[in-house]
Amino acid sequence: MLGAVVALHDVTDQRRAQRFRECALGVSRALVEADRVAEAARQVVDAVARSLHWPHAELWLADPVTDVLRPAASWTDGEPDQAGLMSEALGPGEGLAGTTWRTGEPVWVPDIATETRFDVEGAARRQLRTALAVPVRSAKTVVGVLALYADTLDEDRVALTAHLVGIAAHLGQYLERRRAEELALQLARTKDDFLALVGHELRTPLTSITTYAQLLTDNPECWDTDGPQLLGVIRRNTQSLTAIINDLLDLAGLESGHITIRPADTDLAELVREGIDAVRVAAGRRSITIVADLPAAVPLHGDPQRLRQMLDNVLSNAVKYSHQGGRVTVTLAEQGGVATLSVADTGIGIPPAERDRLFQRFFRSSTARERNVPGTGLGLVVTRAIVERHGGRISAAHNEPGTTMVIRLPTVAPDVE
Repeated sequence: MLGAVVALHDVTDQRRAQRFRECALGVSRALVEADRVAEAARQVVDAVARSLHWPHAELWLADPVTDVLRPAASWTDGEPDQAGLMSEALGPGEGLAGTTWRTGEPVWVPDIATETRFDVEGAARRQLRTALAVPVRSAKTVVGVLALYADTLDEDRVALTAHLVGIAAHLGQYLERRRAEELALQLARTKDDFLALVGHELRTPLTSITTYAQLLTDNPECWDTDGPQLLGVIRRNTQSLTAIINDLLDLAGLESGHITIRPADTDLAELVREGIDAVRVAAGRRSITIVADLPAAVPLHGDPQRLRQMLDNVLSNAVKYSHQGGRVTVTLAEQGGVATLSVADTGIGIPPAERDRLFQRFFRSSTARERNVPGTGLGLVVTRAIVERHGGRISAAHNEPGTTMVIRLPTVAPDVE
């Protein structure tokens, strides 16, 4: 009998080791083949759940703006992307994943039926018995949680936990590597775009200034006839160069922290109204309708000067890139401590192949260049820097035609300097 027990244990250990090898191989393959984080998340969850034969698996990733976990991928009863037990968001300490996120340590639930630390009612209702969640780290920060649920009592806590911790570490390294690769790619593109900026946006106004200044110097008689017009061209080109230099200095200061953000209690809704008023004249020249849906007030702790700069960039872009007779829709709402601003236009849009570069410095879409729409490719980059210094995030949605810029800001900003 003892020999039979030992043999059974050996077989069980061999099968478990085989499952672990299949799991590690599937995860490695997923992280090598995936081009995007969302795709990698789906493939990792699928590989883990299938190889370990657990009926439910889920991956949560942290949202730095709202300070909650949001679902990235799930797998339920053989079907990927099934919500299963997942909610829309979890705060620190909420549920299995939220508790793991807060503590930064694996959480093992040997028997869900007797669990009292947090709510597992959904898992109990589906007759799941065992659960394990491990943190996903990028550098020293917990950026997500990988959780598994089983319908049997699995007592091999040490082996399973060690295996999932390794899988989570692999996933965290992937997320960190993707960020590094994106930064390297962005740097390479930035060099090319900077040369394009110098070659056109800087050289063109400098050429005009030099040409007209030389014309005035060599032909004193033209001062009385064409002088005011030529000086006007010089002034406009000088202002264009000054704007480019100011954007470059602002961007460098914001990203390095040398420019101080001075937060104060302010009303974001009022700032948006002021920004809309500032672009109405330009919109009116091209018969562009501006529609606003704003609450009476949205109290927010932030730097009003920088927030207004952010709004001016986004609103002026919406008008500038809209077609004649187009429409710009501005909405603002606050929920759960997050203010969400949406600025939608019906303009020229961004080609799909170029959308990933929208917030890179000096980038200008081919549609803007083909239509000779003026710009330096710095406005949105400065805007992103301002938003991120306030603890927020900016993203773009594509309307076909047109673009919608979405800015999310915590109404109580983190400590910024």
